[in-house]
Parts: sequence; structure tokens; C-alpha cells
Amino acid sequence: MPNKYFIAGAVHDPESDECLEGFTVSLTGENGYESVLQTNDFGDFWFERHTPGTYTLSVAKKRYLNRRVHDIHADEDINVGNIGLCKEASYDLAVFEYHFADMDGGNANHGYSH
Repeated sequence: MPNKYFIAGAVHDPESDECLEGFTVSLTGENGYESVLQTNDFGDFWFERHTPGTYTLSVAKKRYLNRRVHDIHADEDINVGNIGLCKEASYDLAVFEYHFADMDGGNANHGYSH
């Protein structure tokens, strides 16, 4: 039986410095794994007991810019750190994407492209 690991992190608004509760977080694996949950009162999320592999994490909520983190190589427990989501300005269905390896110390506020 293969080992099972977690992927965890937190979602916040860097402009207001507030935790973002009730945001949809999706985890999709190259192996077909798919799971969706909501952030808790503190903006935290926790995907438990998934198999080793490469995953993509997506965070979304209406009136906020969506974010995706690609290439999360989970062969151990992973905390992706803080993922900052900003409120939409006049963007239409904008999604900011970046690769986990490019993140600065697990802080997902940098290194994204549109």
C-alpha cells in the first residue's frame, strides 16, 4: 500500500491582510485524482491522504481573481503556504497561474503570469 500525504495551505487577501473564508479550493492530480473543498474560518485548507504524484491546485471565488498552482510534486507532506487572491478590478475570468517550484519560500504571492 503506497504512502498517503497531505497538501495544505491558506488563502488570504494581501490588500486587506484578511483570511478568506469559504473559498473553493480544487486539487487535481495527473493520476485522475480530483477533490474540492472550502477554506475554513482562517482561510486554511487541507487535502488529506492522497497518493504521491504531481498536482494542480486551483482557488476561486466570485469577485476575486482565480489562482492556480501547477507542478506540486507531492511525494511528502506539502504546505504550499499563503496564496494571495485580490479582488477583481475590471478583469473578465482572469486566472493567474504559477509553478510551485517558482514560489518564494512557499509564499504564493509572487511569480504568477496571466
